[in-house]
Amino acid sequence: MEGDLLRRFAPLILFIVLLVGYGLMQSLSLFGFIDDAFISFRYARNLADGHGLVYNIGERVEGYSNTLFVLLLALLAKLGMKITLSATWLGIVFHAGTVALTLHLMQTLLSDKVLRPLPMLGLAFLIFHPACVAYALAGMETPMAAFWLLAAVLFVVRSLRRENGVRCAVPAGVALFLLALSRPEGISMAAPLGLWLLLGKKENRWPRSLVFGAVVTVLYGAFLLWRHSYFGYWQPNTYYAKAAGAGFGLVSMGLDYLWRFTNVTLIPYLLLPVLLLALRFRASLPGWWWGVFLTVLAYIAALVYVGGDHFPLARFLIPIIPLLWLLLPEAARQARQAINRVYPNIAGLRLRPGAWVIAPIFLVLSIFVGMFFRNEGMIFIGQVKKAHVWCKIGHHLSQLYPAETTMGMIPIGAIGYCSQMPIVDFVGLTDATIAHTPTDLARSMAGHGRFNSEYVLEQKKPQIILSMIDVVPWPIPEWLLRYGAQHLALRDLIERRKFIDDYAFHRIPMGETYFHYYSRRDFEDPETNPGTFPVDGVHSPIPEREPLAGSSLREKILGKRELPDADFEISDGWEVW
Repeated sequence: MEGDLLRRFAPLILFIVLLVGYGLMQSLSLFGFIDDAFISFRYARNLADGHGLVYNIGERVEGYSNTLFVLLLALLAKLGMKITLSATWLGIVFHAGTVALTLHLMQTLLSDKVLRPLPMLGLAFLIFHPACVAYALAGMETPMAAFWLLAAVLFVVRSLRRENGVRCAVPAGVALFLLALSRPEGISMAAPLGLWLLLGKKENRWPRSLVFGAVVTVLYGAFLLWRHSYFGYWQPNTYYAKAAGAGFGLVSMGLDYLWRFTNVTLIPYLLLPVLLLALRFRASLPGWWWGVFLTVLAYIAALVYVGGDHFPLARFLIPIIPLLWLLLPEAARQARQAINRVYPNIAGLRLRPGAWVIAPIFLVLSIFVGMFFRNEGMIFIGQVKKAHVWCKIGHHLSQLYPAETTMGMIPIGAIGYCSQMPIVDFVGLTDATIAHTPTDLARSMAGHGRFNSEYVLEQKKPQIILSMIDVVPWPIPEWLLRYGAQHLALRDLIERRKFIDDYAFHRIPMGETYFHYYSRRDFEDPETNPGTFPVDGVHSPIPEREPLAGSSLREKILGKRELPDADFEISDGWEVW
């Protein structure tokens, strides 16, 4: 009796323990907000202040891809909570809920096999692995997406197992809708989950599937109608900016993204051999296993198609981690039983004691690899520190310039949120014109391939352009700043003749550091904070002004570089118009 009671309340107890634990450690953690989080924060702040779902006031552009997260932040801000504090606790609550829900699903699907090495390893992985913890504290929607995906799977399982399964299809559809509001690719899970409901059990298969489909269609259809009426497009602007028109051109990036996920988590290195053994010995995997497996494959396929993104620790694939830890224990158990049937002489071989030894070793190894494979964990920590510095720069610029001063830059998150000044996003996440510019998306980093320099210089005309948004302890000459521009959109912009004619190079001290930027000549006197050398006795390694066209001294020193705006061919996809 006591054991049944403890088993029943174990997920709730785990949820509370994790809330307390993460709450206590979040202020001490090296993980925290990264730049993209501040884009959502700015949308939420503007909505709470009565300006609507806008990044720049008066410009209706859906430059976020996490509607539900933004709405919750705005609601909590309206109730008086700080947006940054709300984002932290939303991440903690949804991640703790994901771990607790994983335990509940393990109890449901694995029965009495939960207190074994692989299920316990899975729970420990979710609690301690840097990919999971980092994005729980990053101020982003990743834990929310993981939670709603898992909730949808749970209700599908209940719908297939209970006599009143048709009624359980309703919350399954609602959970799927909330997943779609958390991440745009979430709606694609309607196909595998709907197919699972249709094929999983003969009794009431059509009523069950139709109810699920009707709930998803009505809710998501209403949302699409609202989106189109408010923003003017059927998809979020981030989709047009990052993936529209690319066709299968981003698949190679997506496969590299999947490879990164594999090496950051190491889970596929466990699952694939176990699955091959199960198939080789014709193990009898249950129907729910194939339903979860189909869902995982569909999720991976959707993200490979759009190319993933450039952030460390493969955040887009984190929502499938709980599902992988449901698949692995059952596949291992069924494979062992199948092998025992073929080779009965090894049936008595005890593997569990060894598994209890190997499991913590794998956990420690996965944590180490998660931090140091391509230094992804360390890069994440570096991005957290950068976002903190960029926020300070935003505050500083808001004190130096009028509130209506427009700034152009990449990235836009922390500086945009902390300055609250109008922003021109060079890669079009918050600009519909750039987002719909036909561009070869495979030529730049994932998710940041759009650009339209002519539009920026001729129409938007930002008064300040930040080509490097870091502060450095020494003054930098202009030629080095221009040569160091790595992003394709930025390189294309600053090497254009109109940019050279319209903008002057400036440098301002910030404490013991220097901040460099360009300002329109008709906005700020070129002699104000000029970026010339020498500065405080520091001499430029080349003459004060480098030739800006033709055979430049930079080319003689560093070699000729192909211009970023060289002609290329690209077919206009149906999504880009």
